[in-house]
Amino acid sequence: MEEFITDYSVLDSLLDNISIIDLNGFIRFTNESWIRFAMTNGGNPNNCGIGTNYFDACKEENTVVLGIRQVLTGRILSFQYEYPCHSPSVKRWFLMQTAPLYTSSGEIYGAVISHINITQRKLLELQLEELAITDTLTSLYNRRYFNKKLKQELAHANRYNHSLSLILLDIDHFKKINDTYGHEAGDRAIREISFVLLDCTREKD
Repeated sequence: MEEFITDYSVLDSLLDNISIIDLNGFIRFTNESWIRFAMTNGGNPNNCGIGTNYFDACKEENTVVLGIRQVLTGRILSFQYEYPCHSPSVKRWFLMQTAPLYTSSGEIYGAVISHINITQRKLLELQLEELAITDTLTSLYNRRYFNKKLKQELAHANRYNHSLSLILLDIDHFKKINDTYGHEAGDRAIREISFVLLDCTREKD
């Protein structure tokens, strides 16, 4: 089997955090971004640098360990895993990708592991998701979310034989508000009621 290539200097120019592991999971190379990220985020480079075992670092994530091992054994061509990595001051998400390294004879001798910062994409996804389930006028959840949540709550109540309460709220003489003061005033009335609802209900309600 071929020896590990020692010149990976081109990887030091990349912003993504990259390491190379052997078949047993031991780290044989890390680029500058990998070490810099560890040092600036309270990590110890000695616990995630060359010579340490990557499986030890992610032993609490069985899905990750299994995925990487499947790449190393050739059962799958690649593996990726999306995860949050928040700090006390900022929310961040990363995408871990694993791809095999081959010898000239086609044997797998290791894998490249990269951690790509996908925070901007994730924030946009969360924003779009919020827009899809939120009413723009009131900032309350819309009917699509209500129908989905009601179905879940009914199933949960039936499964565990729990009671379930549902409140139906109507705005008295709302048509009169619109007819007398206009639809803009009607919208304001709806918003004010939504503020009251948000203020007097618990998050789980």
